[in-house]
Amino acid sequence: MISRTFTDTKNRTWTPEINLFTAARLKRNINVDIDNPENLSAAFIDLQTLADFLFISVEDQAVKAGVSSEDFGRSLSGDVLERAKDALVIAVSDFFGETPKRTAFMEMLTALKEETSKNLNYVFPKIKNYISKMGETYRKEFDLELENQTQKIAKKKEAKKKISGKTFGDTPESLESIPSEND
Repeated sequence: MISRTFTDTKNRTWTPEINLFTAARLKRNINVDIDNPENLSAAFIDLQTLADFLFISVEDQAVKAGVSSEDFGRSLSGDVLERAKDALVIAVSDFFGETPKRTAFMEMLTALKEETSKNLNYVFPKIKNYISKMGETYRKEFDLELENQTQKIAKKKEAKKKISGKTFGDTPESLESIPSEND
């Protein structure tokens, strides 16, 4: 269920609020016009704009809590960001009230989420396949380099044995081959 509030990664709870004052701040500070559907939908797509949008919607709460916009932004990631976006959707929806704009806004967001899901369902398998291919390439390169280094080390050991007979680090075949102090 979508919540009107969200809790950030630092365990602070926020309730986005949109009113005429915040709408004016959005337009003035980050050029988000709440009356322009295309502009408003773009604000939900661009992560930087979304973070600024969220902060402006909770700015009064943040000031009271002594939280800067940077600290607020650092506390948004992963699932928290999704819950924050959902809470913001409710705030914008409440701002419009029972009007055709609210209906249009909700339809636009539903379409946006569906399109995003379709794109992710298309893109993720391609990314996974690409990463897998990269992994195979790097694995082959790593295995080849490991084999080369192992051969170099073995050749150096052999060269040392030929030069000095036995080298430091060679282990005796048995305990009897170790000379005692009495010998």
